[in-house]
Amino acid sequence: MMAMEISNTASKLPTALLSRGLGAPGSEGQSNMQGDFSFDLPDGNRFDLTYSADENGYKPNSAFIPTDHPLPAHVVELLAIVEDLVRQGATWNDKGERLTRRK
Repeated sequence: MMAMEISNTASKLPTALLSRGLGAPGSEGQSNMQGDFSFDLPDGNRFDLTYSADENGYKPNSAFIPTDHPLPAHVVELLAIVEDLVRQGATWNDKGERLTRRK
């Protein structure tokens, strides 16, 4: 596959936005893109984001993007208790009140 540069731009705008992008035709007719942008936040921090986009979709990466965190040990334990109760036939209403009891 021959790579073709679609764009390679760097621009500094009055809002302190800096962006760069590079693209090439993809294997399935899409445009494969990768790049980054950054800007200054009102609190003085800098927002940085890198990205790629290809046949598998858009994949942004930034410390500012929320990620799933591991559940605390007590939550894992409570979920295991609920799973055990469900296996025993327990049910709950939409308010979280248990409807069935052990016999």
